[in-house]
Amino acid sequence: MKEIRDDAVVLRTYKSGESDRVVVLWTRNYGKVRVLAKGIRKTTSRLGGNLETLAHVNVDLVKTRGEFYIARHVAHRERLITLRKSYARINAGYAVVEVMDAIPSDDVADEDIFELLTRVLLTLDDETYDPMLVRPPSTSNSSPWTDRVRSSTSASTADVTCPWSRSTPRSGARCAPIVDRARRSRPTRCSSYGAS
Repeated sequence: MKEIRDDAVVLRTYKSGESDRVVVLWTRNYGKVRVLAKGIRKTTSRLGGNLETLAHVNVDLVKTRGEFYIARHVAHRERLITLRKSYARINAGYAVVEVMDAIPSDDVADEDIFELLTRVLLTLDDETYDPMLVRPPSTSNSSPWTDRVRSSTSASTADVTCPWSRSTPRSGARCAPIVDRARRSRPTRCSSYGAS
């Protein structure tokens, strides 16, 4: 049997049987994996509160003959208390993990996606950050994401940094065609960590 120990973020959970739960995790070194948490819904389970959606955890898993891993031990890495106190933050966090869960790559490692996911969740846990600025990219639009875009709701030319960017912002870069396309297709503005 294959054993793995890794950091993970819980993307989704759903019931299985009378006392079990299937948990979808995005791990740092193994990508998206599906875990069967046996007995997690029992009141005596030690795993119960650790494998909830939006949890950032350390996991010990064992691969079975089927498609699932079995959870042996789970411990919180980050508690994300501020995120869990605010409905707006929880809503923004669910939107982000829903987009990540839609990526069809089981057992394919992508550390950049894991880092992006944890960075967004830790930013949502920051009290000084406005959770309304988190808007995941549209899954129906296949246009490339940009490092710096002009805010589509303000008339000023101030740049905002897009949190979905994988690279560092290039100073002075503008992407007016994508902003114009976004204005026509959606009334919402680009997500940002904050204006420059």
